[in-house]
Amino acid sequence: MMIQKISKFILIIMTMVVSFLSNAQTKSLPVYVITPEINKKIIEKNPSVFDVHKIKTDKIKYKVYEPAELITYEYDKQEKLVANYKRGYDKFMQDVETANFKKEGLIYIIENIQIFQESNDKYDVKKELLIDAQKIADKYEIKIRTRIPSSSIFEANTYDRELLIYRENKKPNNDDLKIIMDEIYKIKEAVKIPGETEESKLYRAELLKLEKIKKTVPGFVLSTTEAEREVKIVEEELADLETFKGTFTSKQVYMVLKNSEDWKRGKSFVKNELLEPKSYFEAESSISDIFGKPGYILEEVSTHEEYFYPMEKGSYISSVADFENDKNFLKLLHDLGYKEYLGADNKMYIKTKTTEIEIRDDDNFRYTIEADKTILSSFDNDRIKLKALVKQCTTYTNSLNDFLSIYNIKRTNTPLATVNQWRTTTLNASKLVSQIDTIIAKYAFIYDLSREENLQSYDNFLQKLVASQKVLGI
Repeated sequence: MMIQKISKFILIIMTMVVSFLSNAQTKSLPVYVITPEINKKIIEKNPSVFDVHKIKTDKIKYKVYEPAELITYEYDKQEKLVANYKRGYDKFMQDVETANFKKEGLIYIIENIQIFQESNDKYDVKKELLIDAQKIADKYEIKIRTRIPSSSIFEANTYDRELLIYRENKKPNNDDLKIIMDEIYKIKEAVKIPGETEESKLYRAELLKLEKIKKTVPGFVLSTTEAEREVKIVEEELADLETFKGTFTSKQVYMVLKNSEDWKRGKSFVKNELLEPKSYFEAESSISDIFGKPGYILEEVSTHEEYFYPMEKGSYISSVADFENDKNFLKLLHDLGYKEYLGADNKMYIKTKTTEIEIRDDDNFRYTIEADKTILSSFDNDRIKLKALVKQCTTYTNSLNDFLSIYNIKRTNTPLATVNQWRTTTLNASKLVSQIDTIIAKYAFIYDLSREENLQSYDNFLQKLVASQKVLGI
């Protein structure tokens, strides 16, 4: 029987997925050029990223679901819990019943013997009472023995004699029957009714809870009626890396179900069927697999063949886009007059008039050059200018140090003329630093200009400048 379970958490997840997928559908994605060579390079970096599957269109027959009352999740869960404890309850009840039956059987034996003794009927008539009593004694394997003295003068010890309620072809002795009744009474008193077990108590408690839970809700069940419709199915085999090529657009976002069978509002779905998210989540679902596997469809522009790749493997199409971007960027560098080459460290470089610049696998590097195609042509001049500015800065180091020495000695008694001269020197030095920072920031994503300058002398200058600014309040 199908069980319906809709938790608040699941509904929140569904809403998030629908929102994401719906937004993705409204955005037009770029065209991707895919070749076997590109695929080979991609899987060399990450073998698991290629997860592309062909989509086939087919007509299928499926069974229709019809309205019905379904057992609720809470009731089913509680019913299973009750069933689990019922085994212990049944055993306890069986033990109680067995003990009661035995007591009743022993009482029956005593009563039959008493009636036999009190009856004035002929022996052949009333012996049936003893026969029935003996059968019960045999059922419970009751053996009664008595010890009697030996009749021989040569044997001092007593010996055992088995007493039977009924012995064929022999009338019972009333003294023997009295002994038997006394022993049966002792056996009856020794029979104990077992105390209730924990499992039995839990069973009764959980059964009371079950009676208070709503048993059914409206839903759907599979019928024998069949219908036919056209579906898109994702093939389980991967596309062939050697032949998967073409110009593709990312057509739309779909959902591929992982269940072998699923249902929604009375409609049956099949394994690996592609569905539009909106139609899939238009109402509360009772499937066990919350939202299948979201992903994208690639459509080849000329052949219109379709392929599916999971959203979780979106880095595949990103890698394809990166190859296209790299290709376009290298073309841009060629158009600007630069030629890439492989350095001794196996990294790619271009050479300017004054140095070599690494072609970094970095979006900021590429975007900076694409946004300002003149930036490389101005790089060498700015680099030369930077060196000159750093050299000018370091000429201020001794002057600033002298002013700081005077201040350390005279403090608030430092002459005003000295302070004014110190202020002018500090402001001029600060302007140079601002120009240096501007140049370094301009090429920050292309080349670290600060790494090759005379850092020690420049750092000494900055220390004196910062100290001067602090004293002067600049």
